[in-house]
Amino acid sequence: MILPGLATTPAVVAGIAAGTAAGMRMPVFGAVLAALLVPSDISDAIPIAVVAAVAGWLVALAVDRLLARREALPAGAAAPGP
Repeated sequence: MILPGLATTPAVVAGIAAGTAAGMRMPVFGAVLAALLVPSDISDAIPIAVVAAVAGWLVALAVDRLLARREALPAGAAAPGP
């Protein structure tokens, strides 16, 4: 799905940056990798890559924290709300 008014290249940059940052837990690497893989003007891709990388990194940290909290619960205990 592509947002109205957003070209395909910035969407690809955002996906690469967010996925790399979430997987490797290094948002700077995700942003740099995504910006370097874009064949067009790099100055247009950097802000999108940085925002997407930070968002992907934050979501990965939140998921890790949630999973750690659930693993720490004793068996049969109800999971607390978010």
